[in-house]
Amino acid sequence: MFDSYEPYQVKTLGESADFNEVNLKKITDCINDVLKAEAPVSVKLLAKKVCSCWDITRMTAPVKSVFDTALATADAETVTHGENDYVWMKGQERDSYDICRTVGNDSERRDIADIAPEEIGVGIKRIMARQVAMTRDDLLRETAHLFGYTRMSAALETAVALGIKSAKNRGWIAFDEDGRIVSC
Repeated sequence: MFDSYEPYQVKTLGESADFNEVNLKKITDCINDVLKAEAPVSVKLLAKKVCSCWDITRMTAPVKSVFDTALATADAETVTHGENDYVWMKGQERDSYDICRTVGNDSERRDIADIAPEEIGVGIKRIMARQVAMTRDDLLRETAHLFGYTRMSAALETAVALGIKSAKNRGWIAFDEDGRIVSC
């Protein structure tokens, strides 16, 4: 029912001094490789994985400039939800996206802000397929648990709220007259 999250395996592609516009094609190819393994993914996580391939641990202004230039030429499109940007491969349809990658083990758990609301929405759809109705708080906890979290936080609540909005917009859930969430 759920796919397991398999992170991109970072491999060394050069030294930090090589992360420049001269190597833009190589950096763009790396972005595309990460996207093939992980899209949709937050820009923040994508940048971290790409920079790790050049042994870069800090996103300085010059590094960000090169990354942004490479991202603009990659086979990708960026979408903003709330305060986060997510990168999708060109050809991935957000409106028909139906994959939910849950945590395989704790070392592979993604930060909730790195998971696109559309993917969280798919998880909500699958949770609600087993339920008649749930309170918002119960759905928040179940969704957090699905992605490997045991405690709620403000960031977690915000991300799941965006997932609820995505699931509602896609017609998978609705709110009844008592404010409970019901499956459609």
